[in-house]
Amino acid sequence: MNTADSYASTVWVGTGVDGYPLGLVEYRENALDGLCRTWLQNCAIEQARLTSVDFRPGGLIAYGTVNLGQIAQDIGVAVALGADRKSLVPVGVVVNNQVYAVPAEGQIADMVNDIVSRANNILRDVRVQAGGYTLSLVEIGLTNDGVMFVLR
Repeated sequence: MNTADSYASTVWVGTGVDGYPLGLVEYRENALDGLCRTWLQNCAIEQARLTSVDFRPGGLIAYGTVNLGQIAQDIGVAVALGADRKSLVPVGVVVNNQVYAVPAEGQIADMVNDIVSRANNILRDVRVQAGGYTLSLVEIGLTNDGVMFVLR
């Protein structure tokens, strides 16, 4: 990742106090358009497209449009950080500004689980090469202000 094309508000790579490589990359909500265009295939898959995010302490709501057969629906998927602090867990669906539990089964449940699974695969596989280091994700921090990725 070239830091000029990273759309990050903060990028720091160096050595931690323990002597091991350490990286911090922080994003704000407004970075989504650039990230989608440059790195994430326009944040679209066959059945859905991500349009915005709303960061929250310990989680986020990803808003987008999903295609349910002949119907396109704007929805949000609320996710929380997993216990490992580097994966996401679906906790709700937002439709018409109302929050609902993720259905246990059906097309919406399948789509939410697929989207979260794809996001977790990206988080698991992400590598940042900078400062002579190749770093992997070890922790995510989410606040109202943005998301910070801690890499080792």
